[in-house]
Amino acid sequence: MNYDETVAIMGILKTAYPEYYRGMKRAEADKTVALWAELLEPYPAEACAVAVKRLISESPYAPKISDVINRVKELRSTDSAAEAWNVFAKAAARASVVTPEEFKALPVEVQIFCGDLRGLIVFGMTAEETFNTVTRGQFLKAFDGLKRRRETLELMPPGIKSLVIAEPKALTAG
Repeated sequence: MNYDETVAIMGILKTAYPEYYRGMKRAEADKTVALWAELLEPYPAEACAVAVKRLISESPYAPKISDVINRVKELRSTDSAAEAWNVFAKAAARASVVTPEEFKALPVEVQIFCGDLRGLIVFGMTAEETFNTVTRGQFLKAFDGLKRRRETLELMPPGIKSLVIAEPKALTAG
């Protein structure tokens, strides 16, 4: 998420919680937006917007940055291999029209497995029988490792993570 997208998210929060932001000086608001932008930078804007709206609908109190990050992680993760496979299969079926933003909103396990949007497109062009047998087997077998990798990446500060990995790389595609 970039700075302008963070400003939009903060606008939603200001509208939902006017008392929380009342009386905030411009300099303080600039520092607040800068901090939110820095910490939310690794996450897709769409996922952050959904997370913020869900938090607004659940609580009368303004969310903290950590609340938003935790909700984004919940939205982007899958607990079961079968659930992740279903998301992956649906994305692969429409891979030719998936946007880069939609790809970034997929569960991290799926992103790592595909490597990038081109990888998803390649999986989408795979013969249906092969996709539903061979690719499914590879994905389900790799899922636990993909999940551990996602959890490890989530623990890293953004600066360190960018040194370790620029973009998720495919474990099996390529």
